[in-house]
Amino acid sequence: MNLLYYGDNLDVLRRHVQDASVDLVYLDPPFKSNQDYNVLFAEQDGSRAAAQIKAFEDTWRWDQAAASAYQETVEAGGPVSQVMQAFRTFLGDSDMLAYLAMMAPRLMELRRVLGVRHGETGKAWREFNPTPKGRHWFVPPSELDKLDARGRIYWPKKAKNWPRLKRYLDDSLGVPLQDVWTDIPPINSQAKERLGYPTQKPEALMERIIQASSGDGNLVLDPFCGCGTTVAVARWPSCWPVGGSPTPRPAKLTGRSRRPRRSRARRSSSSRWLLRRPPTTTRSQIRTLPEAGNP
Repeated sequence: MNLLYYGDNLDVLRRHVQDASVDLVYLDPPFKSNQDYNVLFAEQDGSRAAAQIKAFEDTWRWDQAAASAYQETVEAGGPVSQVMQAFRTFLGDSDMLAYLAMMAPRLMELRRVLGVRHGETGKAWREFNPTPKGRHWFVPPSELDKLDARGRIYWPKKAKNWPRLKRYLDDSLGVPLQDVWTDIPPINSQAKERLGYPTQKPEALMERIIQASSGDGNLVLDPFCGCGTTVAVARWPSCWPVGGSPTPRPAKLTGRSRRPRRSRARRSSSSRWLLRRPPTTTRSQIRTLPEAGNP
């Protein structure tokens, strides 16, 4: 796969990403901070360019476009439609509703492409079915039977409570990571990986998230890929990244300054960017998006 699109991620998701085809979605979307974010480009020799370029606007206004997006979501029906109508009752035709009208269809599409898997670990076990909860067992049901036979499954007294795995100290490889990670420092002004992009994340942070949440042969999608950290870090030979950006500026940052150690960035004449596969692949395919409105 190894593709980086720029354009409206809603359009890309609808036209180019199949149902339940993605294994991990990482996104850092706009949060309606009511700010314009600029990027100060870093040259390849480490010096700074003089001009700041607007990277993206995180300012939303209720206008005809927002009203159309809202109406499309409402007409689709279902729980999201009901929630959006409730938001409109509560918020009115406000800028916050415009932001929600932008995010709602994109989150619905991400849910579609991520899908709910129905492999062995998604099957019901002892009348407990993890799939409706959007979860999977840690191991296949056959392994759960073996764990239960060895007394490693804890069964709560209340029948409706879910069984849990008994954990012992001698099984542990160390202290599990908690919700707050303090061992990864932020990107400082002297960091070699710093690109000047306003919301850039440390590569070590993204690497931990991807390694913990995906496996061999998995497809990783970042629909708001910014300067391309997710795309660059998802670079080991068995993991294929796909990213999207609303402007070509982040794409230029990705290909110009972010050079993954195990792959190289390549640009086509139409300025679409992608990451090439590892050396085992002899060719890489550059995907050129059709013009808006064309199939």
